[in-house]
Amino acid sequence: MRYRGGVSERLFAYGTLRRGFAPDALAGLVAGFDWEGEASVRGRLYDLGAYPGVVLDPTGEYRVQGEVARLDAEAALWELLDRYEGVDPRHPGAGLFRRVRCEAQRTDGGFARVWLYEYARDPGGAALLADGRYPRARRRGTLGGPAGRTR
Repeated sequence: MRYRGGVSERLFAYGTLRRGFAPDALAGLVAGFDWEGEASVRGRLYDLGAYPGVVLDPTGEYRVQGEVARLDAEAALWELLDRYEGVDPRHPGAGLFRRVRCEAQRTDGGFARVWLYEYARDPGGAALLADGRYPRARRRGTLGGPAGRTR
């Protein structure tokens, strides 16, 4: 879904919403995003098994690597992404993830205000991915979303 020049929003994708990582059911949609380039956010990236989770930490030492995409601000698109991530906008703390605003730093040093799906639970004993990158070994096709718990 290419950005068409109207009202837009930006998404910071760090896991299964990145190009090449999306499950088959979303791969076409994700491939059509208007990708602006690589960026990072301050936070910790955890390996939650079949999918990653970010816990933002604006003053922390860790950075999570990802990409920024500009998307049309269509409610239906964001509802679809929220459903995929298991977000209930009426009850932000009830799902596995919540959609939050934050600043992403682009590789050119500039910043972008983005939406990010932040893990809404305690990561417990999940492994910290200290390099901030979701493993390439977990490529698209075999993964579902957190809503299906098979991601």
